[in-house]
Amino acid sequence: MFYQQNYDYQRFMAYKQSEKRRLSAIGRTCGMSVVAFSVSGVLIGFLLGLLFLRIKSLARLYYGDPNFVTLLEGILSLVTLFLPFLAAYSSLKKRRLLKELPFARPRDAKDFILLIPIAFMICILGNMFTGAFSQAVNSLFGIEFIQPDDNSDYTTVTGALISLFSSALIPAFSEEFAIRGVVLQSLRKYGDGYAILMSSFVFALMHGNMIQIPFAFIAGIGLGYIAIKTHSLWTGILVHFLNNAFAVLLMCLSERLSSGAYFLFVEVSYAVIFVIGVICCVLFYLKNGNALSHLSRGRVSCLGTNEKITGFLGNMPMLCAMIILLVRTATYIKTING
Repeated sequence: MFYQQNYDYQRFMAYKQSEKRRLSAIGRTCGMSVVAFSVSGVLIGFLLGLLFLRIKSLARLYYGDPNFVTLLEGILSLVTLFLPFLAAYSSLKKRRLLKELPFARPRDAKDFILLIPIAFMICILGNMFTGAFSQAVNSLFGIEFIQPDDNSDYTTVTGALISLFSSALIPAFSEEFAIRGVVLQSLRKYGDGYAILMSSFVFALMHGNMIQIPFAFIAGIGLGYIAIKTHSLWTGILVHFLNNAFAVLLMCLSERLSSGAYFLFVEVSYAVIFVIGVICCVLFYLKNGNALSHLSRGRVSCLGTNEKITGFLGNMPMLCAMIILLVRTATYIKTING
């Protein structure tokens, strides 16, 4: 009996170490993709600067045409994010750490229809929380959160369409592929709740400024849940697009409406979104019951919560990625006197 118990214990520990190594491999691969995303953006910016020094006409176009800038930044964001995570997907799949991504149609049409307004409402809640959080930090500590410059032209139809393409369509596909696709799906065997939180953490950190980080984490939870519940990345892509398209619409209206009319439109829009979202929440509960009951605990139960967190985040590539993004985030924080 003693030898059998000792043998079983050794087998269990060997299995546990194997899963730790597999989880660490996922973390390293995703971390390298985030590092590549961050570094390639800086490198491309440097190369463009050198190119502008040599080709003055291109420099004049870049600094004089906001539509060209917006389109170029959108395409570059697709390249710098999609390609590293495409390589990560290929690597993880080759090592059998990730299966095919769920790009099929949603399995349940009713769930799909109900979850779209619910997830959109969660995105709006994320925006509202971020605004309140930013104001609170400013009032209490004199710290102001700022965003990267937005040079888009929202005053013309052409500018609005280019912004819609660069700020809504491209991020909806590339970010959902990277985060709800590669990151979340590779972590699901360790538990759906864990996968949602870790992917939301990476999603938030990748935005690189405190105006967007809290929003991205909250929205990431909603987007992760609907991707799992509908068994399709297209659900998240659609919600992501709707949220960003709504932001583009608000920017366009802010250029055309008076401040009073603009804020009235925002308040009415939020009210409609919340009413529809709450109704869909009730209908979803009546159809499915407890929403959390649909989340799997995963196939791997030998690792504790702390072991799973450190397994994914506690490796050199992921730590480097977090440091780079935290430094980038710090550049968009200033004090009142700064």
